Amino acid sequence: MPELPLTLYRAAWVLPVCAEPIRNGAVLVGTDGRIAAVGPAAAILPPDGCRVEELGEAAILPGLVNVHAHPELAMFRGALEDLCFRDWILRLVGAKRAALTEADFHAAARWTMVEALRSGITTLAATESSGASAGALSEAGLRGVVYQEVFGPDPAQRDGAMAGLRANVECLRAWECGRVRIGVSPHAPYTVSDALFAAAAEYALAEGLPMAVHAAESAIEHQLVQGGRATLRRGCARAASTRPRAAGRRWRCWTGWGCCARGRC
Repeated sequence: MPELPLTLYRAAWVLPVCAEPIRNGAVLVGTDGRIAAVGPAAAILPPDGCRVEELGEAAILPGLVNVHAHPELAMFRGALEDLCFRDWILRLVGAKRAALTEADFHAAARWTMVEALRSGITTLAATESSGASAGALSEAGLRGVVYQEVFGPDPAQRDGAMAGLRANVECLRAWECGRVRIGVSPHAPYTVSDALFAAAAEYALAEGLPMAVHAAESAIEHQLVQGGRATLRRGCARAASTRPRAAGRRWRCWTGWGCCARGRC
């Protein structure tokens, strides 16, 4: 990282978060880009050769954190609006397969980083199948975790899905640094079999990888996972399971997307 100018930022407010807000505060940033001092402006004098930025009626605060994002899908903004969840996910998956290339995913991820920085976001958790955010985060100088997704509703898909997950993670680890980490994401309880879920969790533990899951990202998913009540059940067909069924439950496979869900039908 190139050396940055020693800079003192002054503003009407400084919000350290770990301490009380500071009226008429200042933040000194060293040539390594790290915060060297925080406090009242009157208590932090600019060192020799320091650049002073007077921000006026503004607030300086730590960068915001977006804990769940899909940067690779930024190009779909405005294209799949006002749809119920089932129709939205079906069209999204179909469009990804039919219309987008790897270059599109990388362009979308880079644009997401630009928007993040403009919005004050400096740390981002990206859950995606392409892994495009690993390079985008690194290039933009942001911090974050890229969770490599894995899918496989049929227990018979476990070994193949795990082989693909390991290969993808190894490729993405080339981007790992002090700011960027790689993790894994068994996509959701209804798109990953119990066998694959367990294998992914064991892999994450063995490799020290963080893990993320879409447990109940929307109201309809929450209804499905918690009680088997959701329109995702429409068009379901019975599917086999390698584990005993819970009392009062049956295993189903939503054939529209090929993903399994436990639910009462």
